[in-house]
This record gives sequence, structure tokens and C-alpha cells, in this order.
Amino acid sequence: MKITPLDIEGHTFSRKIRGFDRDEVRAFLSLVAEEYEKLIAENNQVKDEMGKMQSILDEHRQREKILRDTLYTAQQVSEDMKEAARREGRVVLQEAQIKADRVIDHAQSRASDLEASLVDLRMEKEAYLRRVRTLLEHHQKLLDLHEQSLEDEKKIHLMKRREGAEGSA
Repeated sequence: MKITPLDIEGHTFSRKIRGFDRDEVRAFLSLVAEEYEKLIAENNQVKDEMGKMQSILDEHRQREKILRDTLYTAQQVSEDMKEAARREGRVVLQEAQIKADRVIDHAQSRASDLEASLVDLRMEKEAYLRRVRTLLEHHQKLLDLHEQSLEDEKKIHLMKRREGAEGSA
């Protein structure tokens, strides 16, 4: 059971003929003593932790100062590096422009070659399509002739049947 300051102030002891009940008073005082001991121990622990936190805080402040100094130095080095990079970038850009011009010239030459090849391929395609159309027309004529031949055979066969049927009747 936790005891609060209001519990201590508001606690009443039952009265007996000669005053308060001694056992009850001792029990209450014992409880108050236990709680007080806990508070003292907790207070000491908090003080210890506070001392540790203070030393950690001091250490962090030192680190912060070192970091600020390091950051300032890093900024200076960074500025120097940026300037060197700008100079180097200009040189690289000039070299890249020269290479790009060469690549463009080569690409234009290649594009011309490809266009010529494309024209040749289109001509080959048209010739191939003409040959295929001619072949298809030839096959269509052959199929038409074959169909005509089949129809003629049917007619001949029917005529022979009729002649055979007329001769036997």
C-alpha cells in the first residue's frame, strides 16, 4: 500500500481509555518509515542519475564544440573542393562537347547509311510482294481450272449414268 502525505495528515487513530492504540500507532509509523526509506533511496538514485546525466551533458557539449570546429573546417575544405570541381567540370564539359560533336557526325553518317539501306529494303519488299501476288494469281488460276475440271468430270459422270439408265430401261 502506498502512503501519501494526505494519508498521513488525515489519518486518525482510534482512542482507548488511555489514549491511542499503541499497536495501531506503531504499525502506522512503521508503514510511514518504510515509505520514507523508499523515498530516500529513490531520491539518492535520482541524484546519482542526475550526476551521470550532468557528466554526459558536459561530454556532449565538448563534442558539440569539436563538431562545430570540424564542421567549419569541412565547410572550408568543401568550398575549396567545389572550386576545383568547377574548374575540372569546365574541362570535362569542353572534352565532352568535342566528343559529342564527333558522335553526332558519326550518327548522321550512320543515319544516311541506314536510310539508303531502308530504301533498298523497301524496293526488295515491293519486288517480293509482286512475286507473291503473281504466284497467288497463278495458283488461283490453277484452282479455278481444277474446279472447272471437277465440274466437267461430274457432268460427264452424270451423263454416263443417264445414258446407262436410259439404255437399261
